[in-house]
Amino acid sequence: MLKFMIFSGGKLLNTLFIDDPVITVGRLAENTIPLEGAEISRRHLRIEENKDGSYLLNDLDSLNGTVVNNESVRKVSLNGGEIIVVGSYSIIFERVSQEAAVASRTIAPTTTSPRKEAMGETKFETVFVKPQSRAQKRTAVSDDFPTLLEMPQNRAFRLDKSFVTLGNAPEDDISVSGFMIGREQAFLRLDADGWLIGTHKKVGMLKVNGRAVKTHLLRNKDHIEIGPITFRFIEND
Repeated sequence: MLKFMIFSGGKLLNTLFIDDPVITVGRLAENTIPLEGAEISRRHLRIEENKDGSYLLNDLDSLNGTVVNNESVRKVSLNGGEIIVVGSYSIIFERVSQEAAVASRTIAPTTTSPRKEAMGETKFETVFVKPQSRAQKRTAVSDDFPTLLEMPQNRAFRLDKSFVTLGNAPEDDISVSGFMIGREQAFLRLDADGWLIGTHKKVGMLKVNGRAVKTHLLRNKDHIEIGPITFRFIEND
């Protein structure tokens, strides 16, 4: 079972669960995942299952191309966790079990299209949380990763580690710059009750939903302010 999370303009538009050996993305309604917009080719890309169970993405000579994990591609293998950029859309590709799909709110039909309200000219930049490089050991979280959206730059950070730092140092997982922003200005930690955001700093303000906090248990669509930078926390279930 494949899971596709579709973002555009800083919004999560739709989450699709699809169990087909061949999946197409494009502007035509006949595509498995139809996307609207002039930057989308009629038949933009195809994802198909190989005999060994792996998946291969092929760009179908689209006008504006396809980007996977920040690299322009014509053909690339998908293992799960990739971010596919098509025009103003970013699509998080995941491989999940049938049980995980059933446990989610809805298994969407393969013909479901993202809402028209999301269309616009905003470029949606996608960024991975950097690979583990800190001395501190971090355990992997589940494959249903939440997302931190930076506004209005529209950068999407997948929280695929149980501990993530935000600050202005090269070793911070998510780069945040601005007045009174330092190294490890804030952190995100996966606890038993969910994702916790906090700060150990005495200077520089951390706010959630307009209120200054030292720690806060995040809920879906919470607004986070770290200095001049604003994020939105998106749960992906």
